[in-house]
Amino acid sequence: MVAIRVEVKDAAVMATLHQLQARVTNTRSLLASVGERLLTRIDARFTSQTDPDGHAWQPLSAATLRSKRAGKPILTDRGDLRRSIVRQVTGGSSLVLSSSEPYAAIQHFGGTIQREARQTAIRHRTDAKGNLLRTAIMGGRGLVFAKASHKRALERTVTVGPHAIVIPARPYFPVRPDGTIYAADQAAILDEVNRWLALR
Repeated sequence: MVAIRVEVKDAAVMATLHQLQARVTNTRSLLASVGERLLTRIDARFTSQTDPDGHAWQPLSAATLRSKRAGKPILTDRGDLRRSIVRQVTGGSSLVLSSSEPYAAIQHFGGTIQREARQTAIRHRTDAKGNLLRTAIMGGRGLVFAKASHKRALERTVTVGPHAIVIPARPYFPVRPDGTIYAADQAAILDEVNRWLALR
């Protein structure tokens, strides 16, 4: 299982947790509450398409928009990433937010993927006479890709040269690259701590 793990280095949160640790011996219920609250906040970001500071995620490129299902929000084409995020409390002292998707970290932090040259098979749709179907893309020169279920198709092997794919950061986890927690998420965590202490 590939996981994106959050390591808290935020001084304010750590100071509060250390004080809490000195007062109580089992924080499992607190960590479960914090985890659920953070999951709710993460899920809301996929709906609003904003980072933890409320800034809009960088829009999709024109090429991605052309291949994306109509009307689907950013990062939720199939919803796999959104559904994969879970929380786990272990030993009453550790909370881990993780995703089993291998691309979770690069979607959150951003980065560059270097692709080597390769050969690949592509299929384009044809009409009954074998003519390639065209779209309005590129002034009417765009071709229509064929799915496996399309019987009328022309398959060819093409060589794709080496290239880089730049993935912009679209933060949805509560943590920055330096390990600190975004202010609004920090406030949510501390609010859960204060609520929990008030009930004890």
